[in-house]
Amino acid sequence: LESKAEEFAADPLSQAAAAVDESRNAAASSNWEDAIASAEESQTYSQNAAQQSYQIQTDDLRESAQAEIDEAKTAGAPSYAADLYNKALAAANNSKVAYDEKHFRTALEQLTEARDFAFEARHYQIDQGQLAIDSAIAAKSDEYQKDLLGQALSDLSEARAKMEDRQYAESLA
Repeated sequence: LESKAEEFAADPLSQAAAAVDESRNAAASSNWEDAIASAEESQTYSQNAAQQSYQIQTDDLRESAQAEIDEAKTAGAPSYAADLYNKALAAANNSKVAYDEKHFRTALEQLTEARDFAFEARHYQIDQGQLAIDSAIAAKSDEYQKDLLGQALSDLSEARAKMEDRQYAESLA
């Protein structure tokens, strides 16, 4: 968290560090009232730094997460990976609600989940094909069906390339 806070919320973090120094100095001179007040001030600044950092990170992630959701939709994920796609939509909505309520850490976590679910949804068919091939290899099918397994590997590689080139209809064919 500290490195993210340093990157995204330097001002409140430096204020917190200054307040910690004040607290230490006051404690060193046995001025406990000032030490406690400075420590509380440091805590407030630190919490503000964390909130600001989470807010900025959420703002930075929002566009790419939405782009991944849009790509999943364009790829047809609502029909072939509806559960994952719907989880992405729900997480994006939960992120918006948390953000509006100023729960920025939760908003960031939910937005990260939305992006990840959308990515998984978009790649679902490819991943299922890979699992089927892995299962066939584990079952020693390569000893009996070399040509068929070779074709499956070739088709999967081609589908993966088309998916990455955003040729979604072709990648599902």
